[in-house]
Amino acid sequence: MLLIGDIHIQAKYGDKIVQSVRDFVADHPKENNIVFVGDYVYHFSYHRKSLLKLFGLFVELYQQGKNVYVLAGNHDWLGEHFVYAEGQYAIDALANVESDNAKWSLHFITKPLKTNIEGQEILFLPFVLQVEDLPQGLRLDESAIKTDPLLMKIHETSKQLKKSDNKYEQFSGELNNQLLGYVLDSSSLTVIHHYYVADTKFPGQKTSFKYRDVALSPDWMNYPWLSMISGHIHQAFTIKNYLCTGSVWSTSPLEYNQQKYLRQWDTKENKFHAYATHVNPYVRFEIDDHDTTITQSWLDDRWRAIIASSQENISTSDHYHIVNHDSDVHRWNVSISLVTPVIDYELLPRYIESDLHDTFANIKLYKKRQNVSNLLAQLETSTKDFSGGRHDWKAILEEYITKKYPQEKDSYFNELKDLGLH
Repeated sequence: MLLIGDIHIQAKYGDKIVQSVRDFVADHPKENNIVFVGDYVYHFSYHRKSLLKLFGLFVELYQQGKNVYVLAGNHDWLGEHFVYAEGQYAIDALANVESDNAKWSLHFITKPLKTNIEGQEILFLPFVLQVEDLPQGLRLDESAIKTDPLLMKIHETSKQLKKSDNKYEQFSGELNNQLLGYVLDSSSLTVIHHYYVADTKFPGQKTSFKYRDVALSPDWMNYPWLSMISGHIHQAFTIKNYLCTGSVWSTSPLEYNQQKYLRQWDTKENKFHAYATHVNPYVRFEIDDHDTTITQSWLDDRWRAIIASSQENISTSDHYHIVNHDSDVHRWNVSISLVTPVIDYELLPRYIESDLHDTFANIKLYKKRQNVSNLLAQLETSTKDFSGGRHDWKAILEEYITKKYPQEKDSYFNELKDLGLH
């Protein structure tokens, strides 16, 4: 089974993204089940031509005799309509005509779907817009729940969430209740979903999510007969029974120093192979002084560190056997951000070795931000002559930051406010 993470197709990299997935499938000719885990567009940046190219790939795989599963993600709804609604109608009509002979299929999954793939009980749990889009009339076996303390805890949390004044917390309550029903009906289950997990900071992540973000209970990660696979979060990781595929490419410069992957799930050996993909890597380095020059060996060392960090994020679980497959990254795909003391593009020849300079896709300079402690130290030095006077030190600090760092002042003020100093 092949697992394809968030795609977010767009004009600039659309052809490259589609070709990378096409090549990946071609490299695994014996794999007949292809799962796309959601988010084929950004709903606020919709490029129809690229979206149709991706739909063309779905049909191409279908024509090759593959079973293709296209799970709806949170970005895949334009108003109340799934982005591939028209394609779904066409494929459904074709399936009705050829149902007697067709051994393969193309599924656009906009409602929960439980099925068996390669001997695995799979629950597809797509992102839906509202509680009413989930199956109705669910009845839970209360007696079975009471025999398991973990399920009882999840059930109690779900009931409390459904009483919340926040509609998204209510949604989370019903979502977890739905999953509870499917779990009670299965001895072992793999859930391929497109939701967050609440109150958990995952490997490599800077933030965590809440039930108001529409999320599954973190207690599901401790349930021994459940496996979870998702996209949604763009940096890949593995923790306990949860594997996140991440995105196929770096969808913004904020996704820097991350290795992206395409996945193969060997269901016979129960191994997950992670194949590195390099559509458009963003790398970000700090240059502390003018004496640092990026050479090929310097760059190779940093790239190895990025790979090692990414592999650590996806290899931290006893539940999954991860096999990593690296590949060479070509510099002409790489966009570099250099964080430097000053923004001066005339200094680029000093920062980057001359024969490397023109081999990258893009190079940008960013000014290194000082932390608040350094700013306070500088302020103390610059205002030491005022120590005997009755000066408003907060006003002095504000004036100093405004004059010294006019572009970044709002960010500094927010940090000072968090520290109770502004």
